[in-house]
Amino acid sequence: MKTEILDFIEYKYEKISIIAENSDKSITLLKDKETGEYCRLKSINRVVDVYKQLKSIKSEYLPEIFYLHYDENETDVIVEEIQGRTLQSYIDEGKHFSAKETESIFLQLCNALAVLHKHGIIHRDLKPDNIMYADGMIKLVDFDAAREVSDDKKEQLNDTVMLGTKGFAPPEQYGFEQTDERADIYAMGVTMKLIAGSDRKYKKILSKCVGFAPKERYKSTNAVKRAIYLRKYRGLISFAAFFLLILMFGINSYYNDPVFRDDVLLLLQDGGFITLTEEQKNRILAKQDFDEEEIKNIWCGKYKNADNADLEISYKNGLEFTIITYQNGTKTSKGGGELILENKETAVFSKTTRTGKEYRLYMNIYENGIIVTENEVSSPYSHGQSMPGYYEKIK
Repeated sequence: MKTEILDFIEYKYEKISIIAENSDKSITLLKDKETGEYCRLKSINRVVDVYKQLKSIKSEYLPEIFYLHYDENETDVIVEEIQGRTLQSYIDEGKHFSAKETESIFLQLCNALAVLHKHGIIHRDLKPDNIMYADGMIKLVDFDAAREVSDDKKEQLNDTVMLGTKGFAPPEQYGFEQTDERADIYAMGVTMKLIAGSDRKYKKILSKCVGFAPKERYKSTNAVKRAIYLRKYRGLISFAAFFLLILMFGINSYYNDPVFRDDVLLLLQDGGFITLTEEQKNRILAKQDFDEEEIKNIWCGKYKNADNADLEISYKNGLEFTIITYQNGTKTSKGGGELILENKETAVFSKTTRTGKEYRLYMNIYENGIIVTENEVSSPYSHGQSMPGYYEKIK
């Protein structure tokens, strides 16, 4: 640590004791000379980039970072001293967590991880030792193994340098593959198995959390929360499922609200009442990733191709399109319908033809326009029309 940093710490803080010290890092308990508040100085013998992002996050589930300094091969960070004990200490003394405490801890862990994941951070070393518990509230600590999600291939290969704790780290952290939110969901599942003990209430949920392959687990902590609430109110939901379906296809069809419909479908999926294909789930989740204004800004407008065919995309309760094609200056057909987002820049229209085949029209955002392609099934609108091509935005 540089002399000027040591001088600053000595000026502002009183050194109380050394909590831990090894070849990787040292942890010192400090006391603020002005406020009297306790905090910890962590000096880590490597650069932990994620602390820069954590310093800007304010959450009841995360410790506050008061000071951060990076050197060439060192990270010095002063963090809030968390009151309470680790969940591991309660487990070691044989504490039996009540059903209410177990549910509360489970939901709080989902909320805490959701905060991290929203900011693109994966903890990667979630375990009872790194969860403080006091007055029914939890806080996550020790982010030395945390990382930010990246598309960089080189970073993906380096993702396994910090493997986390054996037994809590998922299988992919031991292989050359980039981890994502599902790594933390795995560790949360292992942790909650210890908290729940012999209580089998969350057996199915926890089994899915700790699936061997990432694709076998829940995709997000929000999905885990939905499953918890579904488990809690399963009896009521089972009784109301039939009436809920009537509402969904009756009242909701009248108001044409696809967002509500998609939420109900995901709810029924997580509750085990229906099965959605992977493609259906991906489409629903893709739509939920963007707000209405963002979708409008990206897609809505009027477009025209080299043959002067018109394409217009609008947004009511979802994306809709109208396309008019011409041949030798004469209108040949008018088609349209609801577009389903597959991702931010790809949308699909599908329609079953009279022959029972599925016709698909694909639209991809490209430069200042949209590229339209279709599958090999004949268009259901008319024969001989040419819909595919590049449509430039004109308004």
